[in-house]
Amino acid sequence: VAQKFAGYSLAEADNLRKACLPAGTRLLTRSRGYVPIEKIMSLSDRRVQTIDTDTSATRHEVVDDVWSVGVKDVWRLTTATGHTIEATDDHKFLLEGEWVGLGSLAPGDLVGVAGRTVTHGGAKVDPADVDLAALLISEGYLPDPDGPPRTAHFTNTDPELLDTFRAAYERRFGEPHRREWTSESGVTQLRLTRAELRDLRPVIGSYGTSEAKVVPERFVNAPAVAVERFLGLYFCADGWADASGVHYASKSGAVVSSLKRMLLRFGIVGTIRSRDIDGHGRHYTLSVCDKGHAKAFARVVEPHLTTIKYDKVRHWLHEWANTAGASATQIGIPTSFVRSELERRVETTGRSKRSLGIDGGGLLGTRLVHRNTLDGLLYSERLEDLRTGDLLWDTVVSIEYAGQKECFDFQMANGDRPYAVAEDFLVHNCGKKIREMMAKERDAFEDGVERTGYGRELGKSLFDIIEKFADYAFNKSHTFGYGLVTYQTAYLKAHYPVEYFACLLTSVKSNLDKAAVYLSDCRSAGIKVLTPDINRSVMNFDALAADKVPADVALPMGSPGAITFGLSAVRNVGEGLVEQLLAERQENGEFADFYDFAERVPEPVLNKRTVESLIKAGAFDRLNHPRRGLLAGYEPILDTTIDRRRERDRGVMSLFGDWNDDAPADDGGGFDERLPIPDIEFDKSDKLRNEKEMLGLYVSDHPLFGVESALKRRVEHSISDLETMEDGAQVTVGGVITGLARKFTKKGDQMAVFVLEDLESSIEVTVFPRTLLEQGHKLQDDVIVSVKGRLDKRDESRFGLIAQFVDVLSGLGDGPAAPLRLRLPSHTLDELKIQRLKRILRDHPGDSVVQIDIGQGQVVRLADEFRVDVDRAIGELRMAFGHDAVEL
Repeated sequence: VAQKFAGYSLAEADNLRKACLPAGTRLLTRSRGYVPIEKIMSLSDRRVQTIDTDTSATRHEVVDDVWSVGVKDVWRLTTATGHTIEATDDHKFLLEGEWVGLGSLAPGDLVGVAGRTVTHGGAKVDPADVDLAALLISEGYLPDPDGPPRTAHFTNTDPELLDTFRAAYERRFGEPHRREWTSESGVTQLRLTRAELRDLRPVIGSYGTSEAKVVPERFVNAPAVAVERFLGLYFCADGWADASGVHYASKSGAVVSSLKRMLLRFGIVGTIRSRDIDGHGRHYTLSVCDKGHAKAFARVVEPHLTTIKYDKVRHWLHEWANTAGASATQIGIPTSFVRSELERRVETTGRSKRSLGIDGGGLLGTRLVHRNTLDGLLYSERLEDLRTGDLLWDTVVSIEYAGQKECFDFQMANGDRPYAVAEDFLVHNCGKKIREMMAKERDAFEDGVERTGYGRELGKSLFDIIEKFADYAFNKSHTFGYGLVTYQTAYLKAHYPVEYFACLLTSVKSNLDKAAVYLSDCRSAGIKVLTPDINRSVMNFDALAADKVPADVALPMGSPGAITFGLSAVRNVGEGLVEQLLAERQENGEFADFYDFAERVPEPVLNKRTVESLIKAGAFDRLNHPRRGLLAGYEPILDTTIDRRRERDRGVMSLFGDWNDDAPADDGGGFDERLPIPDIEFDKSDKLRNEKEMLGLYVSDHPLFGVESALKRRVEHSISDLETMEDGAQVTVGGVITGLARKFTKKGDQMAVFVLEDLESSIEVTVFPRTLLEQGHKLQDDVIVSVKGRLDKRDESRFGLIAQFVDVLSGLGDGPAAPLRLRLPSHTLDELKIQRLKRILRDHPGDSVVQIDIGQGQVVRLADEFRVDVDRAIGELRMAFGHDAVEL
């Protein structure tokens, strides 16, 4: 609106509120974890987590500014699950679908909170410190070393947990632990001296009673693997599982708040409860009662559990197995969103609510619904975003005055997402502009409207609307902008597909693991992506029209062209080297062979690692050099050539170097001192493995080419489908194993990790020790497998698969199965026979295509869903339709 009527947008029209947050309020940064608001501007990376209110997806946006606004009255907001935050009464929180000041909230309202927190975890922590901190904070006695004489110790009965403490102590102090005492009942104390306790202050955070314990921020902000370890060991020492879920205990409210925050790193929501026990003070419990989250918790901490604790958790896992997820009466998704979506669907389809699958008296009779309830509901993209996103709504239980404190405002750089995650709440940015600045904008805006011919009165009316929004009134223009870009890119893809995909591939050239889906789209569009070519490739991926493609490259019928692989996208080949190579090629023409290449390009290009990468990537294939032979002989060729070039530069003549230079090497004339290149080549698997190592993906061929249909029948999803699925989902996917690595856990048990790749995408698969014992013999690189397992989306930066069963799909690569041909004249077929044929084929699924000769020279090929196992089906088919009906 502003752009149209006034000729410009209100770049300076920030909001007029003086809402703010007190010092110490922590924003969740991308690279450093939780950082107090007053310290944000000192960071080099000021990106913080925000959650898009339209899609519920996490983003990281830059904080543009933070400034002090002096001392102000603040109030403390507490939710049903135990989230707390302090803010001024006009600071805005997300109340269901709108931003509302804290002063307008009341108990029972639903406010937006993070359902998962996303940070890289920048705090560096020593593994021994993680172990000691988890054990001493959970079950340690930590008196002040400068107070009355008392003995600090860690107490437990679990032998493995005691050994864990001893091992961590030895790594920390450089000697075995020797001070311990065991009671008649089997309780062991591992004791610490005062000097050791003082040394451990940075690890344990505080001394004193159990109520005074804290979890140091560096463990809360640690990388995910350290947080997992801390949660697992604390749970072993002072946690338990039962029919209701999993639980942590502490006498310290600060400790359970930190544990709650650490669980959020993995999308696990815990609820804090407290009770007073006569003579023992207040005790706190952090409970994960949602069964889906409890199972996710078990997967997170499983590698760190002792045998005793693992057996107990495993028992309850069986009890939870048939529970989709506990009701979420205190945290979940507001039914108001479901109601709005339902009304929209009723209006657009004309159908009743009941016919759409929702009974208004049931689902819509509650305030909150569990996220799983939205699965498939109304087939709505909005509800699916809410179900799978990182935004949840928690119930306000209290708002209390917290006194006067120094407060700070903050401003986000991105006006389209002017909010951020603070203390795990989604809070609006504050803004700092004063009314005098807004008044200047009003004058300029009204002048612009008048100048463009719409009249000052219209400008005044429009600005009145904009001023009510105060902060950002341009969401629709932002939506329009993205819509326009979408149409533009759709046009380019339709009319210039080769150029479009070349640009797409160039955009991900620094991380080609992401390019598999683009390569798959290229294949679907008939566009062939060529391996790097030392004589044709340029810096980036480049489009070739169909008539410019080399004659020996076969394109699919109707193909619009091909794409040459960019040389700078090859691993270990930098842009600077490519520039030098291209300059020589442009000046003196194409390279005749590898020897010519070695003689002509600048010496820095002859870096052996660079040349090796180009060979493995296939860049010299069109010079008629086999990759394996060139890889075996390139080093002495380069050494000899570089020595000769340096001698020539110094004026030293080679005895044979100038002898008959103009004679071809194979004409029998002259003396050829060039070292020969062996005429040997890699087999297909080795060739593709090297190619993928250098290019990040298979280009010239793929282990799955020719077996796509057979593989598809053995899996439930493609790997790319998993991106939209929920953490913990049970899936079966298939592909080729690459990058297999076997590792050892801290307990000394062997586990494995590999990348499973199909034609569109890839995923990291983890095989834990118990599964590896049963399935490990099946694992090797380049084998085609199907993997059944649980989706693991707890990591902030990626998702993976926890394998439960691996099936090697042997025989897929042996070429297509022979078709089954049936002779069934059309006049002999009736509905009964057709149904019988369908039943037999579906009862014996396999790899063979079914072809039916229906007479008069006509043969019908059945759809792939009717592919059959010939050996199993042939008997039934002959019994049903006669011996001669089956042709082999």
